[in-house]
Amino acid sequence: MKVNLKPKLCLLVLSLGINLCLIPKAMAQSVPVSLRTDIKVTKLLNVPAGCSRLARDPVSGHLFFVNQNGNLYEVLNNNGTYSSVLRASKADHGITLLQGMAFKGKTLFLIGNRNADSISYEGRIAKGVLQTSGKRAWSLVMTTQKYGYTNTAYNHGYSGMAVSPDSNYLFISSGSRTDHGEIQTRKGLAPGLREEPLTSAIFRIPINSANLTLPNDSAKLASLGYLYADGTRNSFDLAFGPEGNLYGCENSGDRDDPDELNWIRQGHFYGFPWNLGGNVTPMQFAGYNPATDKLLNPNCNGAKKGFFYNDPNYPKNPGRVFTPGIVNIGPDGAKFRDTSTGAVLDANQSGLKMTTFTSHRSPLGLVFDRDSLLTDEFKGHGFILGWTAGVTPPTTEIGPFSDPGQDLLHIQFIYDATTDNYKIQTNRIAWKFNNPVDAEMVGNSIYVLEYGGSSPKIWKVDLPLAPACGSQAYITREQYNNIPGKLVSDLTKNANYPNKPSSTTKLTSFEAPLNAGENFGARVRGLITPPTTGNYTFFVAADDAAELWLSTDATMTHKKKIASVATSTLSRQYTKFPSQKSVTIALKANTKYYIEALQKEGTAGDNLSVSWKLPNGVMEIPISCNRLSPYTQPAAAKLAVADSVNTPNDNTANVVQVFPNPAKNILNVKFNALTRNSGELSITNFSGLKVYDTAIKVDAGENKLTINSSFLSKGIYILNVIYGGKKYASKVMIE
Repeated sequence: MKVNLKPKLCLLVLSLGINLCLIPKAMAQSVPVSLRTDIKVTKLLNVPAGCSRLARDPVSGHLFFVNQNGNLYEVLNNNGTYSSVLRASKADHGITLLQGMAFKGKTLFLIGNRNADSISYEGRIAKGVLQTSGKRAWSLVMTTQKYGYTNTAYNHGYSGMAVSPDSNYLFISSGSRTDHGEIQTRKGLAPGLREEPLTSAIFRIPINSANLTLPNDSAKLASLGYLYADGTRNSFDLAFGPEGNLYGCENSGDRDDPDELNWIRQGHFYGFPWNLGGNVTPMQFAGYNPATDKLLNPNCNGAKKGFFYNDPNYPKNPGRVFTPGIVNIGPDGAKFRDTSTGAVLDANQSGLKMTTFTSHRSPLGLVFDRDSLLTDEFKGHGFILGWTAGVTPPTTEIGPFSDPGQDLLHIQFIYDATTDNYKIQTNRIAWKFNNPVDAEMVGNSIYVLEYGGSSPKIWKVDLPLAPACGSQAYITREQYNNIPGKLVSDLTKNANYPNKPSSTTKLTSFEAPLNAGENFGARVRGLITPPTTGNYTFFVAADDAAELWLSTDATMTHKKKIASVATSTLSRQYTKFPSQKSVTIALKANTKYYIEALQKEGTAGDNLSVSWKLPNGVMEIPISCNRLSPYTQPAAAKLAVADSVNTPNDNTANVVQVFPNPAKNILNVKFNALTRNSGELSITNFSGLKVYDTAIKVDAGENKLTINSSFLSKGIYILNVIYGGKKYASKVMIE
């Protein structure tokens, strides 16, 4: 018997809010692949088809996942063999389309929908409180009044849910009931119906609510304090970042508009349906012709069913300020289609802003390293999944064009004070999942729940942990303020450099804080210790300009410039210019080398980081604390000073004689003085750093001193004799 799996998949996809045109033609099961040697992907267990959400129970420490049909499962571990067991169904909680969940202590919250009648939906939240018996006692937290149900792919329903950091509120997402604001009547049963007050919005309710009813009335929702933000199309995932900000990720419609990641803030309006992914919805304007719309693929679901048309009655723009999505500055997940030509462009390569992700990626499973457990490259950052498989134009399929999709991206959030919003940098770290629908982060592991494929699974993605470092595992950053210009030479020629920094701080990785100021220069320096003997390659990234210097030993004397940035790069963008990469440098294990980075910032954003490639090919981005130690000025050696020879009637000029020169282990110093005095003898290297200093007695007449110079490295130095308010210097070479 031939079995057709596609209708069942389509039904599930409809409820997820993923467009029918995104269904892959083939459902072959692929195996996820890590794109880095320090990231490991392993299978945890198989799961039923149609799963929608994954979360960790803080009481048992176990993972739970839900199926859209209402089933709740617990993951059990029997000596490394994982299995799942059914813990609840729709008969327990009353949600027939289950799309989300969140834990708070012993309480599990579930969110979804059920059909109220043939044309209406109800949003619903239930909670199950863990009892001493091990079972949960279920009760209703919230339901909505009825709102319009459609027979399309756009019944996004109630899905995303997050507990506030203070545990006082539940934040919930209601998706749109239309693709882009068109009329959806359910075959004429709801004439003229588009969006409603209970759709396309973020709501906030007290976490201790019981039997609460959300009204389908805009004024009441606002006056009761339930409406938190509006104009979101389908924030299927809500997540709080480590700093306490709420973020929502959502897919745009059938048109090739970018998918969004938004910073959700109270009272903000995010533009739907008049603006999607930073693009203006063209159907709001009279005379719209879908045949000339460069972003509309005629093969997509909405186009085939006639949902794009000239619509003179399209709702007027409310005139509110639209909060834009977060800008993606790449390099990954940042493809978009030009609205005037239809050409697929790369935001990273073109320098254009896009908000936020490649069209139809359908971003899901947003998680954060909340406890800062990971290496500096990932510490405190976010991670997000791409649900849809990529396609390559020209094609009749709809998908994230020229973008692999079905992947896991690392995202670094960068606050931009000029826009009062964030921008993100994105890097793909794993791919070839099968429609990954959700993720949960536990320690240094991200668990990924699959929705698609012939045998969906939960995968475990292990990320590198931060090394344990002691109190002396740091380097020093000196900042010099009020220096205009964008060149490193603007710093080095400034009168305050290097001896008068405006501030000095410690860095536990070779990376400066982002956006540290305007019109400043900085010097970051210390000692670096290679873990193994072999060939290393260094990389520097900076805004606006930087130089990277490395010595052949632990002193500044032999430092040489090995890499540089002439004009700005993105944070950790190490491949923009060839000059950012050093030649291969042979280093010895457990040997300290002096390293220094100079940075010059003009205006706007700034960054500085240094990474290296180890002999085994692994990149450390940036160089971590366990490789670093502070640079301190070498302690002055004790002088071996001979008795001064007194020649009282000698009026010879004050000329300092140093011999032998070049010298190795012994330096002899001779000079004449007219009067008896106290003084100082010092040696500095050519960078002006004092490497030797002691007080001396100066007698009238000839003075002879002998110095043990064996502690000095090879190079050129300046020997200084200071007394009587004057300084006498002589150049010295050490062999």
